[in-house]
Amino acid sequence: SKHAEHTLSKRPVALLDVDHTVLFGEMGQDDAAMKLNLTLLQCLKGRGIEDVFLFTDMTFKTASVQERSALVSVLQKHHRFRVHGVITPCDVCWGDISCEEAMHLERMCFSDNLYTGKFYGSEFEQFVCSQAAVIPGMAIAVKTYSPSTNLPGRAYCDAFDESSQVQVSHSSATKSMFAKAFADHLSAVLGYAHCKGLMLDLFLWHAPDWVNSVIVCDDNEQVNETMTSFHRVDPSALVPPLTMILVSSEKTDATVYNKQLDEHLKKVNSC
Repeated sequence: SKHAEHTLSKRPVALLDVDHTVLFGEMGQDDAAMKLNLTLLQCLKGRGIEDVFLFTDMTFKTASVQERSALVSVLQKHHRFRVHGVITPCDVCWGDISCEEAMHLERMCFSDNLYTGKFYGSEFEQFVCSQAAVIPGMAIAVKTYSPSTNLPGRAYCDAFDESSQVQVSHSSATKSMFAKAFADHLSAVLGYAHCKGLMLDLFLWHAPDWVNSVIVCDDNEQVNETMTSFHRVDPSALVPPLTMILVSSEKTDATVYNKQLDEHLKKVNSC
């Protein structure tokens, strides 16, 4: 069948940041309020790049999950992209920490004031490890990158399921706050300027078979730095052809995007 053929053909995937990359306004009832980056979207489509993931630095509150969900819907229905998931920093250790432990750590930090420092760095890691008796999963997760037990897009799926039923629970929102903090911390330890480096490493661990190359679109300078000098956590792991498109404004001309996309496709074809 045509669908089966399509799943067999190797093709690029685009990992799309949301705010100030795909979306310059807010998700609302009308297209005008969204200020979608139609130039970028049309350039991707024009070069046959229709498979995307949202690649977004977020924690989970009902409103933010619903906004991402509305954007996925618009990209799929109005622009005919295949949106395969929403990858967030929370994925990095989502499977390794529980809501119960996250609530426990929240109480220690905000009610009992046992720790009042920043949620990253060696002081934070030492505090979490010192509480291993009560938060054993977190004491391991704060210092251990474990890609085999964590799936890209899984955290958002769980939050989306909750938000569809009633709303994102306080415990899931709290878990997402600490999961992102752990991802930021581990990213710095592993030498990335931004946690999207670690998010990409996790994605490549689990990349679908059809992915032959990756295009990252983002407006953040640290993400640009991370991607242009990207390395895997495991130095022996492969890096497919990778192109970083830095979105500097909503008025960027199509020729700028098309030049980078053409160079990317040339790189892929020469492999």
